[in-house]
Amino acid sequence: MLLAVLAAASAAYASPLTPAADGQAQCYLPDTARKTCTSMAYYVARSDGGFDNKAVVLINKAPAVTIETTTRVTIKDNAVCGAIRAEDIAAGKVTVQDRVMTSEEASPVLNSITQAMTPVIGHEICTAFVPDASGKLTAQATMDGKRQAEQDQPVLWVSPSDGYTVAP
Repeated sequence: MLLAVLAAASAAYASPLTPAADGQAQCYLPDTARKTCTSMAYYVARSDGGFDNKAVVLINKAPAVTIETTTRVTIKDNAVCGAIRAEDIAAGKVTVQDRVMTSEEASPVLNSITQAMTPVIGHEICTAFVPDASGKLTAQATMDGKRQAEQDQPVLWVSPSDGYTVAP
């Protein structure tokens, strides 16, 4: 039974981003009752075979503050891989309570995020999406090839019509 479920899940996700081609996004730490996520990842294919990963991440709960960044990623060994760059963060969009901050307002926030992210900036981060026996996915990350088990998170593919948002 377990092998059948894993085989079906593997077939369903022959490429880790197959659902993105149908317009779906990844919801990290989903609260299915409230239809909220702590972050969402959207993928757009590029002509060079890679993808742009637009990530919207909750960085503060009250007031609700999110950052939106775009990072280039590729598929490597059935995982999504890329390196966060300081310029990706600097170009980020900060939203507070559904209001996008001006670049002047956002600058100190983005600088603070860049400083906090210094340990991972420029390092290759790869994420594999591993199904459990029921087919639920866990995002499992490596940094520069080393497993980061403390970073494991449940992830759910959602359609825009499902109504999921990044919120506390």
